[in-house]
Amino acid sequence: MELMLQLYQARNYTYETLFAGASVFDRYVALVGHQNISKGDITLLAVTCLLIGAKLEQPNYPNFNNMIYALEDVNGDIVKREDIIDLE
Repeated sequence: MELMLQLYQARNYTYETLFAGASVFDRYVALVGHQNISKGDITLLAVTCLLIGAKLEQPNYPNFNNMIYALEDVNGDIVKREDIIDLE
């Protein structure tokens, strides 16, 4: 969840976006079970959930590429746009 907070701050999203993304994250983990999510997939899941939150709460449609660049700046991780779309 710390990663979501860092990305939320980097993208200057509203609190509602962070809360919506965290809610989607929690619901997904509750649905599939935390033991079925690998450590490497947590980053992808966090980015995807925050983007879903942004789609729900932000006045402007979120940009996938900008989120990926923010992730690289904040965490040094790299995710593919296609992986985000697949998980979404």
